[in-house]
Order: sequence, then C-alpha cells, then structure tokens
Amino acid sequence: MGKVYAQIYSMIRQERAGLLPALKCLAGLGYDGVELISDFKDGLTTTEFKAFVQDLGLDVISVMGLKTDEELAFGQTMGARFTVTSLHGHPSTREELEQIAQQLNDIGRNTARFGLKTLYHNHSNEFIKVEDTRAYDILIQNTDPDLVGFEFDVGWGQMAGIDCAAYVRKYPGRFPIIHVKECDKIAQTEAEYEHFPQQYMALAKMLADDVLKAGGPPKFPAQAAALMYNSRNWNVELGIGLIDWEDLRDAAVETQDNAAFVNEREYYHIGKNLAGEAIVAAEMDYKFLKNLLS
Repeated sequence: MGKVYAQIYSMIRQERAGLLPALKCLAGLGYDGVELISDFKDGLTTTEFKAFVQDLGLDVISVMGLKTDEELAFGQTMGARFTVTSLHGHPSTREELEQIAQQLNDIGRNTARFGLKTLYHNHSNEFIKVEDTRAYDILIQNTDPDLVGFEFDVGWGQMAGIDCAAYVRKYPGRFPIIHVKECDKIAQTEAEYEHFPQQYMALAKMLADDVLKAGGPPKFPAQAAALMYNSRNWNVELGIGLIDWEDLRDAAVETQDNAAFVNEREYYHIGKNLAGEAIVAAEMDYKFLKNLLS
C-alpha cells in the first residue's frame, strides 16, 4: 500500500477550470493516480490525453462508466485495471437482484476482453434489506469473483450504518478499491439512503437524467446544487467522522492484494466559491491518506 488515488468526478462536475487543470492540480499535490470518468478527455485525442497523464506521472487505476467497445478500448489504452458501474433503481425482490448480478457477470465477461475487471460502486440504498438480506450481500454472493469486484464506497456504507471494516473482512478479495469518503451521520429514514434526493428528482427529472449519463461531468444549477448539498453534507473531512480508518486499512491489507484507496470528497464546495476550496480539500485528504497508508 502507500499509493493515494483520487476520483476526478467531484473536482470537475461544476463549471470550472476543467479536467486537464484538475489533473495537474492532483499531480502537484502528490497523488499517485486517478479514477477517470468514461472516455472524457477534455478535447484531446486519446493519444494526446495518455501522453498528458503520463507526463504528470499519474497512474490511471480505473475509469467510471465504460460501456461500448470503443470506451473500453480507451480504458485499456490508458492502462486502467478496472471499470466501474453502479445501480440506479430500487430492486425490491431477491429475484431482481439475482438478475442484476447475472447482468454484472455478463458485463464483467465483456470488459475482460479488454483486460479490465468490472467493479460495482455502491451508494447507501444497497444496504436496505430485501427479503431479510441486504441487497449488497445478494449482489456479492451472486457475482463471479473472477468477473466482478466491488469498489466499496465506505462513506455511503457508513451512512447506512454499516461496519465497513467488518464488510471487507466478510468478503475477502472482493474489494480491490476502497472508495474513500468520510461520514459523520447515519441515515434515519429510507429517503436519506437515496443517491439523488427525492426533492431533487422532483425539481428536475430531465437534469437528473443528464446527471446519470456518461460523457463528462454534469452541471448543477444553484437550486439543485443546494438540495444535493443539504442531503450529503455528511461527507466531511477525513478523520473527523464515524469511520475507523485504521481498522478499515488493516481489513483491506488482510483480505486484498494491493487494495487501492481512491479518494473523493463530494460535498465540500457546493454553493461556495469553488476556487481554492476543492484544492484545499484535496490536499487535506491526500495528507491524511498518505499518513494512513504509509
């Protein structure tokens, strides 16, 4: 261990400097690598973008949302080891979840053709019980470990009241990436488990659809951004919340070869002056993780 990665999504999702300056910033702070978004290259060709990233000394460990063969080939060219997908919706039966697990196996079989492994990224709703078993457990238990792994977003897991380290130990080898978020709150109502708040969805269904589609960072108008912030301001500075990071680190070391920690502080800046704050948060989180993993 020791390497510290960053998810690029929250650095660039609003109108700001863009992907290339954000990558320069992360490299300058000392991050060893990044998780990218689809085949978004900020106007560069794949060859130009690969050279840009390599010149910064950044390792692309994974890419979110690769679907088509062309996109998967991009991930392969960038040297990624993983591609990441998520569940949107609310399966209510074990049968539905088992079907989703089989779909994940099919996706994993296809991505393997490009030397990539499919990882499933959770939010909180996966920890709601379906027929007395958490949906997350049903997905893990019904996917092929050779085809499908899990990028465990521990912030959302903690929000659902989960002992994240215990989950890592429960399923050894299934979590090649720990997606780092701090959390200082446990959900008290089912509505708080939602990835996109109900009020937000009611406000702008078309916008929500745009948020979910691949192809670059979504843009949040002020009213929608405020709703998102108010639903996720549990995502606080690393080390001041509820997660036992040392236990989580130890669990990852015990159960997974070369587990990667990929940082993302989602809601440190919504509704505030973006310039500087994202950089300050990224620097604070880097120092925390570097110390934790050294």
